Amino acid sequence: ALDTGLLEEDMEAAITPYTFGINVGKVDTIWHVKEVEKIVGAVEKRKGLENGQIKLVLFIESALAVVNAYGICASSDRIIAAALGAEDFTVDMGTERTEEGSEVLMPRAMVAMAARAAEILPLDIVYTNFRDEEGLRRDTQLGKSLGYKGKFAIHPAQVDPINELLSPLPDEIEYARKVVQAFEEAEANGRGSTSLDGKMIDVPIVKRARSLLAAVEAGIRVDS
Repeated sequence: ALDTGLLEEDMEAAITPYTFGINVGKVDTIWHVKEVEKIVGAVEKRKGLENGQIKLVLFIESALAVVNAYGICASSDRIIAAALGAEDFTVDMGTERTEEGSEVLMPRAMVAMAARAAEILPLDIVYTNFRDEEGLRRDTQLGKSLGYKGKFAIHPAQVDPINELLSPLPDEIEYARKVVQAFEEAEANGRGSTSLDGKMIDVPIVKRARSLLAAVEAGIRVDS
């Protein structure tokens, strides 16, 4: 984070020819992003790296940052993902974290929407009780319903449940293929919608199906 006064030293240590991206915390404004860009760009140049090689994952961690979320997310080509920092956000708001998470539901949704609007990846908040798999599963499902495509983990035991819940299931993949096929057949016959298994299939449904299939083709793990 910029406010530590250590960002330049951190970037100098973290950026190597093998570094893909870096997490940056407490980004409140577009100005913060531009300052981080300057530092990263200078380190890239000193180390003989291609300009723009290092990507950024930003943490939105204050009320100001949530209000500015879309502008932040869209402010640099380096930015590939964004996440809400729930602990720091609740400190900033003067509230407490709860098991149900109602205190972060709105900012959680706002960050997901901002990331999606900026065409970057929304990454969901950490579930801190790493011994509670049932709670993790509920929280991951909630994040998925808000549009999150990934989730941070703080313990190895959380990785498999998160991957399982955020990866398309075989029956979902098969249904998506049927949706696309049915719609393409309808289009070939001059129709803009059709039905499958008693449900209407139109453009938004097809877009969702094609997005799922594109994710599978890009290498998302699918359990058989």
